[in-house]
Amino acid sequence: MLSRVIISCLVVIQTIIYLIFKGFISNKITFAFWSILVKYPISFIYLALINIITFLFYLKDKKAAEKGKDRVKIATLLFLSFIGGSLGALLGMYGLRHKTNKSYFTIGIPLMIIMQIFTLFYLSNI
Repeated sequence: MLSRVIISCLVVIQTIIYLIFKGFISNKITFAFWSILVKYPISFIYLALINIITFLFYLKDKKAAEKGKDRVKIATLLFLSFIGGSLGALLGMYGLRHKTNKSYFTIGIPLMIIMQIFTLFYLSNI
């Protein structure tokens, strides 16, 4: 599972780096990630909602683990993190002390945050 997470994140990062080197970026480079969120408020709403949803899924899985009930699939937790909910996942992991011993979460979630920072950087500079 960890290899799939790493490969997916690296493919996105390498694609963005390729686009930058091919010139698909504006001449004036900025690190103002908020510019994309201000310019397109729906993106801010999306990121807020997906992080809240991801955190709630971590909470649901934590409660199910404590009660011995059906759990949320690992793939679901990782997918929600991948599509923008990585900060909610990080908060769920360390705030709830859940999934902190699994390498695909302790390595994968920070890697997804890096990937999403690369994505926001690129989107704010096209």
